[in-house]
Amino acid sequence: MSLLITLLICSTELHAQKFEKLVDKFTGRTTYYTKFQDIYRKATVSNNVPDAVSCSIFKVSDSLYLCLSMKMGGFKRVEIAEGAKLYLKPATGPATILLAASTEQSEIIQSSYDGTSITQMYRLTDKDIDILRITQISDIRVEHTSGKIDYAIKSKKSEIIKKALTECSRFNYSAALLNGYSPP
Repeated sequence: MSLLITLLICSTELHAQKFEKLVDKFTGRTTYYTKFQDIYRKATVSNNVPDAVSCSIFKVSDSLYLCLSMKMGGFKRVEIAEGAKLYLKPATGPATILLAASTEQSEIIQSSYDGTSITQMYRLTDKDIDILRITQISDIRVEHTSGKIDYAIKSKKSEIIKKALTECSRFNYSAALLNGYSPP
């Protein structure tokens, strides 16, 4: 029985890394994305709403983004400006730094009963993807207009980012083959 449960959990986690497709009815623009998955969660005392971070990978036009959705249980009001830094720190070695995309690609929701939620997209370069898909992230730091917030990421949760980026790499390779690229 426990083997069946383990297999179900593994297949769900692997399936969640596949790209979904969304076509805007009005503009015809196609966006591909992975489903959001939690990479950090911690209970807060103030109002029983946890601090949480989930992530997804988005492909919009020819650009790739790491999208973070952060829920802050306290009554914090923060905004992430265009160009603000996101630090992805491995257990050893230097941090990879991503820059926040335009504020048009972020969303802030604040309510008095459950704190603040903010979603921000960070542009990924090919070099970022190559580094992050083989790196075990141990900490992330999010810069915002009032300072910074640090989150410790457990190794199991770091795998979510790596799997999404590995799928992203496969997705880009498949797209390149469809567009006429032939490997050497």
